[in-house]
Amino acid sequence: MIRPFRRDEVAWAARQHAELMPGSAFAEIGTGFLECFYERFAASPHAVARVWEEDGRPAAVIAAVSDRPAFVRGLVGRHGARLALHAARALLRPGGLRLLARLRGYPGRAGDAPIVAEMIFITVAPGVRRRGVAHDLIRAVLEEYGRRGTARVHVTIERGNDAVRRVLESLGFARVRSFAFAGKEHDLLQLGTAPAAGGAP
Repeated sequence: MIRPFRRDEVAWAARQHAELMPGSAFAEIGTGFLECFYERFAASPHAVARVWEEDGRPAAVIAAVSDRPAFVRGLVGRHGARLALHAARALLRPGGLRLLARLRGYPGRAGDAPIVAEMIFITVAPGVRRRGVAHDLIRAVLEEYGRRGTARVHVTIERGNDAVRRVLESLGFARVRSFAFAGKEHDLLQLGTAPAAGGAP
C-alpha cells in the first residue's frame, strides 16, 4: 500500500537511507543530518513524500520536492542550525575535507531552465525489491506532480544504477546531461510533463 510519509517515520527513513546507501555523501555525514531532510519532507507543503507499507510497516520511501528553492528555504529556516552542527562534526572527522570537496558540483539548472521539481531520495528495503515497488512509488509522485500542475520533473541517479534507470525511462524520463558529484558520475534525467492523475506518462 502506498500512503503519505509521516513525521513519526523520520528516524526510520534516515536509518534505512544510511543502511541502503552507505556510500552516499549525505549518509556519510550521518543519520542526524538525514533526519533534518526527512523531517522537512514530512512537513513541507513543497515536498512530495510517499511510503510503501508492507504488513503494517514501512518498507520503502520516496522523497521529492515540487518547489526546490522554497523547500530549501524552509529546510534551512527550520533545521539550519542542526544541519550545520552535523556537517561540522562530519568535517572534523578524518576525511572530512574530502567529504566537503565531494559535495560540490550538484546541478541547479537543466539547460536553460532551473531545476524546480525534483525526486531526491528513494530507498527500497531488500525484502520488497523486484516487485515493482520503485515503479509504483515514482508513479505516485508523478501523479501528485500532475495534480499540482508541475510541467517538468528532474531526477539524478548514479551512473550504473541501471535498475532505477529502466524504471525512470519506462515512465518517460530521458537523460539531459551527465556531471560529477560526490566523487561519482551521475546522470540528470528529465520528464518534460508530469502526467495528470490516472493518465499515461
